[in-house]
Amino acid sequence: MRQIPDAPAYKFVLARVEENLRMTLYSLVMYYMHVSHDWPKARDSSEFLTKFDKSHYNQFAMLAQIQELQGDKPAALLNWKEALNLCERDKTSPREWIEGLKKAIKREIERIESSLQAGTSN
Repeated sequence: MRQIPDAPAYKFVLARVEENLRMTLYSLVMYYMHVSHDWPKARDSSEFLTKFDKSHYNQFAMLAQIQELQGDKPAALLNWKEALNLCERDKTSPREWIEGLKKAIKREIERIESSLQAGTSN
């Protein structure tokens, strides 16, 4: 039987553990999406990741893509909007890059909103 590791004693150690967990979850989502094509597990893992760490736009964008592929456009729209919100609050990334990213996310939002308004499955 394995022993559970001790709780991190220092904040920098906790930060490292959290980052390792975030990257591990991200890796699992990518595996379920691209290798095993297990979309329910991809969605569950991605949802957990966005609950665990709410600070990375790409996690919300990834979840939105999974949700849309599964036909849940309203949920996908909410997560695209959260991804945009995170980009708008980003003060550290290069402006040109973040503006291009925001533009791409806005296109996704507009596309899904149009689709929902039209009642189509595009």
